[in-house]
Amino acid sequence: MSLSPLDAFRLLAPRYRPSKSERPFADFLASWFSALGATVSIDSANNFRADLVPGGSGAEPPSLAPSPSPGGSGAEPPSFAPSPSSPSPVILQAHLDMVYAIDPACSPAPTPASSGVVPFEQDGFLRARGTSLGADDGIGIALAMALFADPPPGCPPLRAIFTADEESGMSGARALSPAWLADARALLNLDWEEAFQFCTGSAASQTVTLSSDLPPDVPYEDLDWFSLSLSGPRYPGGHSGADIHLGISHPGKDLVQFLTAFHESYPHIASFTCGHAPNAIPTAASAIVGIPRHNVLPFLNAAPSALVAIPVPPPAAVPSFRRSLEFTLLLLALDQGVLDADPDTQTILLSTNIGIADFSLDGGLRVVSHPRAAEPDALDLVRSHMKQLGSTLGLTYHASPVAPGWSLPPTSPLLARALEIAQSSTGRPWTAAPTHAGLECGLFAKKAPTLPILSFGPTILHPHTPSEALDLSTLPPRPPFLSPNLRC
Repeated sequence: MSLSPLDAFRLLAPRYRPSKSERPFADFLASWFSALGATVSIDSANNFRADLVPGGSGAEPPSLAPSPSPGGSGAEPPSFAPSPSSPSPVILQAHLDMVYAIDPACSPAPTPASSGVVPFEQDGFLRARGTSLGADDGIGIALAMALFADPPPGCPPLRAIFTADEESGMSGARALSPAWLADARALLNLDWEEAFQFCTGSAASQTVTLSSDLPPDVPYEDLDWFSLSLSGPRYPGGHSGADIHLGISHPGKDLVQFLTAFHESYPHIASFTCGHAPNAIPTAASAIVGIPRHNVLPFLNAAPSALVAIPVPPPAAVPSFRRSLEFTLLLLALDQGVLDADPDTQTILLSTNIGIADFSLDGGLRVVSHPRAAEPDALDLVRSHMKQLGSTLGLTYHASPVAPGWSLPPTSPLLARALEIAQSSTGRPWTAAPTHAGLECGLFAKKAPTLPILSFGPTILHPHTPSEALDLSTLPPRPPFLSPNLRC
């Protein structure tokens, strides 16, 4: 069975797969891989696994009735232990979930929950109408599907591992059984977004949250209320690791900066929304604010051109003015962007991204920052700053477990062989370097310290944004591009 990665991706695009809700998508993949004769399993964390011995008779496809499905509810996955004479498998690893970023200007509004994403080709790129494309990391899954469908001669045993929740905490990778990695000869991570470059390591990262409830209060009477929205070309958004060095403007910080420009009479914020994922630089911010009547005209006259202000009726209840002011000052005080870099190489050593900033009576106050660091101890600079701010303002502080960094030694035989074959097969020079972006590979390296890990993939522009685009010129039409690396 022949299948191109692009055709495989088109099979995936209609299927809704947000973080923490990947099980239906994993069940679809279980059915698809089973039809090839692969042995499949889904663990209790919704991680997916498929094993195939090319040229073999294949395992009997298991029953894929909706209930029970492979792995069951917390059931132990089937045994995949090879016989003593079996060659070690090569792992093709990607993640199941994607970040859904919606273009607010798109009409009619996209409905990814019911129709997934709608891809289209334009000027050599694959894009999606009104949403992020989900090539991060759907194209990684598609590359694995293409290789499983048509393994080349001499291909070693293949194992696909697709993890859950990569975009929102990496809980799938954290829960992954070390036994899924222990017998492998190499792990090829397909979650990289720069063609003609191997990623050989990534930064450590963490998610830090400040939050609180917001009791209702009665709004002052001498206020005129407006719905504010800030978006446009100045706020393209991006990946909080791969794009953080670009100095992309943050709409949430810009909006509160404007709101605090009138020092004699701060506006009263009834609600505020900015961002949708910790690891995505936001593309827009919106708020409902009350402006003192004597200040409305200067306020509107000073508004930047990208700010849309629409009069709205006064709300019946709002968070207190004190909490409104504290939220504003909190966003101003929090760091955003690159915090430290090597002066000689410009390598990023520490950065952070305010991925979510929400403020409303219904949802309370919630600000989520996502720091990354070349050395894990450097994360403490961001943690301690946020903890101090939270303590001063009476907010609840929570820090997720650290996602460790990882690295492949420059002298690795896997890297040397991969560079040799990649350059000869594409006719182009390739480079190898670590990235400031975070990958699940750090968690895999901790579970299997001797497992060689390498990451690569086609070029994806603007991931985690509605402008996400897959450069089709960097996507191999057939999977043999992967196969030489498997014989390393």
